[in-house]
Amino acid sequence: MKTLARILYFVTVYTALFFAQRVFALETSEDKTLAPYLQVNTSRDTSGEVIPLKNTVVNARIDGIIAHVTVEQTYANTGNETIHAEYVFPGSTRAAVHGMTMKIGERITRAVIREKQQAQQEFAKAKIENKAASLLEQQRPNVFQMSLANILPGEQVTITLEYSESIIPEQGLYQWVFPTVVGPRYTHGGQDSQNSSNQQSWSANPHLSAGEAPVSNFSLDLQVRSALDLAELQCLNHKGAIDWKSKQQASFQLRSAEDANRDVIVVWRLSKNQIDSGVLLHHGEKENTFLLQIEPPARVVKDQINPRDYHFVVDVSGSMLGFPLDTSYQLMRKLLGSLNANDSFSISLFAGNSQTFAESPTPATHENIEKAIRWMERAPSGGSTELVQALRRAYAPLSRRDDDDARSRSMIVITDGYINFETEAFHLIRENLHLCNVYAFGIGGSVNRHLIEGMAACGQGEPFIVTQPGEAEAVVKRFVAYSTSPVLSNITLRAEDNEIIDAEPASVRDLFAERPIAITGKLRHHQQGKLILSGMQADGSRYEKIVDLKEVPAERQNIPALPILWARERVRHLGDYQSLGLPTTEIRDEILDLGLKYSLLTEYTSFLAIDETPRTLAENNADFKKTERQVLPMPAGVSNSAASGFSKGSSVPEPSTTSLLALLLAMLCLHRKR
Repeated sequence: MKTLARILYFVTVYTALFFAQRVFALETSEDKTLAPYLQVNTSRDTSGEVIPLKNTVVNARIDGIIAHVTVEQTYANTGNETIHAEYVFPGSTRAAVHGMTMKIGERITRAVIREKQQAQQEFAKAKIENKAASLLEQQRPNVFQMSLANILPGEQVTITLEYSESIIPEQGLYQWVFPTVVGPRYTHGGQDSQNSSNQQSWSANPHLSAGEAPVSNFSLDLQVRSALDLAELQCLNHKGAIDWKSKQQASFQLRSAEDANRDVIVVWRLSKNQIDSGVLLHHGEKENTFLLQIEPPARVVKDQINPRDYHFVVDVSGSMLGFPLDTSYQLMRKLLGSLNANDSFSISLFAGNSQTFAESPTPATHENIEKAIRWMERAPSGGSTELVQALRRAYAPLSRRDDDDARSRSMIVITDGYINFETEAFHLIRENLHLCNVYAFGIGGSVNRHLIEGMAACGQGEPFIVTQPGEAEAVVKRFVAYSTSPVLSNITLRAEDNEIIDAEPASVRDLFAERPIAITGKLRHHQQGKLILSGMQADGSRYEKIVDLKEVPAERQNIPALPILWARERVRHLGDYQSLGLPTTEIRDEILDLGLKYSLLTEYTSFLAIDETPRTLAENNADFKKTERQVLPMPAGVSNSAASGFSKGSSVPEPSTTSLLALLLAMLCLHRKR
C-alpha cells in the first residue's frame, strides 16, 4: 500500500506541476514560440484604438501577357499619439515590385532601392530624428511588410506600390491573382529563435476573428486587353462587375471591403486553337529585352502528339531493399504499362555500378515490357547509392541526339534519395536540361524530399512521392496526365543577325499540351535580325517560327516592364539554386546586384522613403511612440484556431523537456525531505 500511495503521490504532484508549468509558460511567453495571436477588437471608440490602414485602391492593366499593377494604400492615425505602424500584406509570387512613393499632405517622396540592412539602418535613424519614413521589405517571395515611422495624430500617409508580372496560361486558362490577406503563420520555437526579430514581427501579426469584416476599405479596377479575341472572362470567387468593351477588351470592378478576406482570381480564355508564338520587345539605353511566349494548341489530337522516349533510372542500393524496392518494381510495372505502342524505353538499375536493359531505347511492345520486368526482378541489388554516376551514364546516349529527332525525351529517376551530394546532381541536371525533361519519384516512408523536389525543379519536371504501395496507381495517373501530349520536342531558340544574351530559362523544355513556355532574355541589337524558334512535330516534320524583329508591331514594342520581368525571373531562378543548397555568397551578391540595378524588391533589397521636411511633435508624446500592427482579416474559411497559438485538441503549449526534468528533480527532493 505504501508503494501504491507513493506512486499516486508522484502522479498527482507531477500532474499538478506539469499544468502549472504550462500556465506559467503561457504567462511568460513573448509569442516567439506561438502562432500569430488572435486579437479581436471589441471597442472602436477608445482613445488608444488605432487602425493604421484606412483604404486600399488597386488599379491593374493587363496587356496580352503583361500585368501592370499599382496598389495605393492610405494609412491614418486616428488616435491621439504619434505612432509607428507595421502592415503585412501578400503579393503574387511572380510579382516584380519596382516602385514606391510616399505622400504626406501634398508632399510626395519617391522611394529609393537600398541594400536591406542599409535600408533598415536609415529607417531606424529617421525614426530617431522624428522624420516620416516608410520601409518596404520582402519577407517571403509572396509576403511583404510595410513599416511606417512617425505618423502624427490625425495625419494620413499614402503609399503607392508599382509592380509587374507575366501571365502564363495553364490548361489554356489565363489567370491573374491579387492576394488580399496573409494567413496566420505557425512559428516553431527552435526555428524562430534563429530568425531575426523582423521575421518574428511579421509572422506574429494579429488577425481579426473569423467572419469579422475587414476594417479598411478596398476597391479594385482591372482592364484586360488582348491582341486576340477573348472567349470568356470571369472572377472565380467575387461578384464584381464585368464590362465587355470589345472582343479583345474587358474590365472588372470590385467595390466590397467584405471580399478582402480572399484572393481576387480573374480568369479568361482566348479563342485561338493553334500554336501561337509572339514576341514583346523593349529598347533601353544600355540593353534590349525580349519576351517570347510559345503557346500550344488548345486541343491536341492523337496525330499531333510526338512519340516519347522514357529513360528510367532506378535505385537498387542497400537502402532500397524491402518495401522501397518492392514498391519501385510495382511502380515500374504501372509506368511501363502506361506507354503507347509508338513510345520506347530504356532502364538503368544503379547502386555502386549500373546495369542497363537496352542501351538504346527499345519499342514499348507488350513483349519487351514483360522481358524488362523479368530482367528487373532477377537483377542483383544492394550496395552504395552512386546516383551521379548513374545520371552521367543515362545522359551519355542522349547527347548524341539528332537535330531532326521528333521524339520527346524524359528521364524518370526513382530513388529514396539517401545521398549527401545533392548539389552535384542538381548541377548535372541543370547542365543537361536541353537533352530531356526530368521527373523524380521518391519511394519510401521518409524520402529525401530535398533531392526529389530539387531534381524535378532543375529538370523542369515534377516531383512524385510514394510512401506506401497503395499510392502507386494514383501517382502513375498523375504522372501520365502531366507528361503526355508533347506537341513540339527538341526545341531551340536562336537569333539570326543578332545575339541572344542571358535567356531565362537557359534551355527550353519540350512543349506539352496545356503547358506553354515563356522565354525572356536580352538581345545584342534592337529590332535587327530575326528570332527563330524550331522544334520537331509528331509527323517528323520540323516546326519553325521566324520572327522578323523589324516587323514587330508598334504596340508590342517599348514594353518598359520587360527588363524588370527578366530580372525577376533571374532572381527567381537564383533563389531556386539557393534553396537547393548551392553556394550562397555568390548567389546573394548576384541577387543584390540585380535588385539595385533594376530597382527591384528582393530578399536582399528594400524600398525606403524618407520625408526630410522638419516635423514638430506634440510635447505630451514627443518621447512616447508606440508601434501598431495592422490587424489582418482572417482568410475566408479559416477558423480562429489557426491563429490561437495552439493546435486542435490542446489548449496550452507543450513545456520543454528541460523544465519537466527540473520539476521532477524538485519533486524527488521534496519527497525525500518528507
